[in-house]
This record gives sequence, C-alpha cells and structure tokens, in this order.
Amino acid sequence: MNIGITERGDAGIDHSWTSFNGPRILITKAANKLPIDKIRKDSDIIHCTITGYGSTIVEPNVPTTVETLNAYNKLMDEGYNVVLRVDPIIPTPKGIDVALGIVKYNRGRLRISFIDMYNHVHKRLEEACLKDNIQWKTFHAPLPLRKKVYKMIEDVVGYNVIE
Repeated sequence: MNIGITERGDAGIDHSWTSFNGPRILITKAANKLPIDKIRKDSDIIHCTITGYGSTIVEPNVPTTVETLNAYNKLMDEGYNVVLRVDPIIPTPKGIDVALGIVKYNRGRLRISFIDMYNHVHKRLEEACLKDNIQWKTFHAPLPLRKKVYKMIEDVVGYNVIE
C-alpha cells in the first residue's frame, strides 16, 4: 500500500495531493482552505497545524490562530480524522503560553514539536524581537526544557504526551 504525505507544500494551498488514490496524510497550516469534497473520511488523516503565530511577522502568510481553530473544529464536527499539531513550540515563557493556549482546544489526537533554530528562523525571530528570549545556543532547545513543556502540556490535556 502506498501512502501519500504532503511534506513538500501545504495541503491547504497546494492541492496536487487530490490526484493521489491511496490513503493520504494532509499536513496544513491552512485548514480553512482545504477542498473538503476531496478528503476521504475513511482513509485520509489531516494534520491541522497551529503555531499561534499565524498572520504575524513570524508566520506572515499563515491564517490566524482563530481561523485555523475554527477550521479544526469544523473538521472535527464533520467527522474527519484530524490531528491537532502544535508545531513548532517556541519554548520561551511567551511561546509556552501560546502553545498551552492552543492545546487546550484539543479534541482528539495531539502532536507537538519544538522549534529548530535554522538560519531563517533566527532571522524571523530577530525581526519579531523574539530572538533575545531564546536562552539556548544549540539547534534544539535543551532536553530538560522540552521535558518541562511536555509536563505542562500533559497537565492541560490530562494524559501523557510522551512515554
């Protein structure tokens, strides 16, 4: 069995995945722009990605958190197989608050990841005046910090995020 996954473009913007016949994993930050009539409830999985920074200098071309949460809730209400994906989490005090504000809306499966400090990420964070809030100099946030955030998320959602 072949499974199609949208790793090279946003499924809400690039609809080329609609021609693939097998099961599909649709990853999008623009769930409000998905062609609903092309999604198969029995085999497709939608990863509805929300960072909390949509339509800001950090993610200027991404729908707002409210727009994406509304799309997420509509997809859930209509019975689609949806994963709420908080990706990436910026593990600073503000970034953690933003992530916790999103995960509280989780109605099913949840997936999270942390920011990777690529050069273009440094530049955007600097432009958004957030770079000084990053207290680590490595590509990934330190493991103890990530574990602290996992625990905070677990307290909100009521189950273990990782084992």
